[in-house]
Amino acid sequence: MKIRDGGKVIGKIKRDVFGNPANDDIETTNIENFCGILRERVGRLVRKTKCYSKKLLRLRNATEILRFYWNFMDRLPKNGTPAMIENLTNHPWLE
Repeated sequence: MKIRDGGKVIGKIKRDVFGNPANDDIETTNIENFCGILRERVGRLVRKTKCYSKKLLRLRNATEILRFYWNFMDRLPKNGTPAMIENLTNHPWLE
């Protein structure tokens, strides 16, 4: 949670919402970055556009396709895909 004084962020409070993450690993910049990536890659999430989802099922399907691509196909700069890091697969799919 950000603590603001006027429009300026003067501090942050870290708290667990779900799960048991190490508090040192929690950063708002990670969440904000991922939200930006979602808006960039899923046109239905872009602000003020005609592409918005009119049906919840279609939004869910679009985000599931991105989730699959992100975990199994999109290589990270150093370690392969997230699924490879978690030992769910030993190679990127469709390569």
